[in-house]
Amino acid sequence: MTALLQMGIFGDTSSPFDEYIDKVTAEHLTTENWAMILDVCDKVNSDPRAPKNALLSIRKRTRLVAEKTRMMIQKWVENECKSDASLSLVASLYKNLVADGYSFSSNEPKKSSLTRDIQAEEEDALAKAIALSLQEADKAPKTSKLYQSLNTTYPSTNGTSN
Repeated sequence: MTALLQMGIFGDTSSPFDEYIDKVTAEHLTTENWAMILDVCDKVNSDPRAPKNALLSIRKRTRLVAEKTRMMIQKWVENECKSDASLSLVASLYKNLVADGYSFSSNEPKKSSLTRDIQAEEEDALAKAIALSLQEADKAPKTSKLYQSLNTTYPSTNGTSN
């Protein structure tokens, strides 16, 4: 039954809120963006089916975060906890999670779509910055040389040019 809930009725787990929830909960955000959060709330309140779709997106996102957390716990246990006795609580947490049936294998591909989205946003921002810089360079007044060349001011006396 839980597999059906995770897959959706017909296997489609996409939701119109996926993009919004991903933006609001992006890893690179250091603080809450209340404008985006309230925008999502307004979208949820706009349609009677929207709360279910938003909840699907949130569950999908929390599943990803939980998976990443389990992977980090596993790495800590394998690398750090062996050499430091003060981290025994992390090792016992790992053992309890394994005993409870949690999986510590990654289901997501190495290159996630989130990474590609962030890279695409960075490339777009860079392209816009370059275009703006070129526009400003074209608008800047053209300056002429303030000083003449030494060759035209002081001709060579030995008959050769410099």
